[in-house]
Amino acid sequence: MALTRISSYTLATNAVGDAALSSTGVNTGTYGNGTNIPTFTVDEDGRLTAASNTSIANLSITTLTTSGNATIGGNLTVNGSVTTLSTETINLADNIIVLNSNATGAASENSGIEIERGDDTNVALRWNETSDNWELTTNGTNYYRILTSNSSITTGQLPTITSLGTVTSGTWTATNIDIAYGGTGASTAIAARTNLGIDEMTVDGGSY
Repeated sequence: MALTRISSYTLATNAVGDAALSSTGVNTGTYGNGTNIPTFTVDEDGRLTAASNTSIANLSITTLTTSGNATIGGNLTVNGSVTTLSTETINLADNIIVLNSNATGAASENSGIEIERGDDTNVALRWNETSDNWELTTNGTNYYRILTSNSSITTGQLPTITSLGTVTSGTWTATNIDIAYGGTGASTAIAARTNLGIDEMTVDGGSY
């Protein structure tokens, strides 16, 4: 009579008791809770050979990706060199935004805000550390000083002014305004009358 090899078998329930199982060295207990993540090791026979808890407070993750919302209950510190936000709306409770926060020593780096305009040239608002002035650009190349109550202007710091509203006070210290631009082209009354073609006038006995 030939013997047929048994290829599979089923043990009856509770046929092997606890005393018959070899110890794996894993301590009995519950692993994982609100502050810990359970970590297990399983050998090739399917036995649990190690179990431990990893504190969430000390969790180290190389790459973290979420498909839903994330809420940070404490402070968030980013030590990388680039932070990219693809959000459409940013709401900040802070009323002061600090740029160049890692600057030390004498100020040397310009700082400001640049607006991406797609196919068109970007525009920007910046603080110029060389001239100690606020500036803006409308073409991405030429920057013009933003005037304040105590600003002084030199040639080239402003574009050509083609129109000007009513000046109610102040002292004109530039060159004479030509007749074509509403002036007299002169700095004295006599020269002004001559330029405007006004004859000598007699007022209260005096000639002018």
